[in-house]
Amino acid sequence: MNNITHKGACMCGELEFSFAGKPRFVSECVCESCRIAHGATAVAWVGVLSHQFQITAGESSLHWYRSSEDSERGFCVKCGTRILFRSERWPGEVHMALACIQEPHDLVANNVSFPKEFPRWSAMKLERLSMTEANKSTLVKFIDDVWNNGKLENLGSYLDHSYTIHHDPGDPWDQQTLTLDGFRERVSVSRSSAPDQSFDIQTMVADESRVAITWLWSGTHLGEIGDFHPTGKTLRMSGATIYFFDEGKITGHWQISDRLTIYQQLMANSDEQ
Repeated sequence: MNNITHKGACMCGELEFSFAGKPRFVSECVCESCRIAHGATAVAWVGVLSHQFQITAGESSLHWYRSSEDSERGFCVKCGTRILFRSERWPGEVHMALACIQEPHDLVANNVSFPKEFPRWSAMKLERLSMTEANKSTLVKFIDDVWNNGKLENLGSYLDHSYTIHHDPGDPWDQQTLTLDGFRERVSVSRSSAPDQSFDIQTMVADESRVAITWLWSGTHLGEIGDFHPTGKTLRMSGATIYFFDEGKITGHWQISDRLTIYQQLMANSDEQ
């Protein structure tokens, strides 16, 4: 995307603009000012540095309205399309309404600005809340079904066809993208050393595309773990994981876990034998 030039225009086509290179952000804003200015539930913005942006036609049709003490909104005086935003809060930047950028493009809003201002009357809010609760439910079932009970035949009900481990130090599959078969192998290997393992979810927070949990893990050491032979003793550790969702399926995770504690327990148990 770094070398791509995107073009856009107002509704009547009088005012044209472009920007080159990678945006600083693509975000959906639900603040009251944006909602009132655009008469919409939310406005998706593309933010770039000022030197990346230029008006390519119809500059005389661009007028600015000061919508707050430190912010201005640019619009076409002929058709009224609100295209631009600039503010002292983000000096040196120009923000463009994503809806005014010509398709096709691969620009997608990846977060929501001022989510606490989401209007209570919006169906979008209800949809987001519904999706969030559905994702939480899916994750709870996935943890219990697959990790706790080893029902690998149900894996496709929870995971996307491609699963990325973004960060999981100590995991042999760290930073890899797995197929369903690859993930089945991961679970099988992980459960082989403690077939009765159990993840006990402690806390859970979520939005429409992510679910974060903290957890406690325990399992009986019944299989080989590296050079450590089975002891029949219970092992315990804790961790935190962020799971990523797309269209209701889990697409990957980012995780930290206390694997050092497991090593210390293995060492202690080995010394006792």
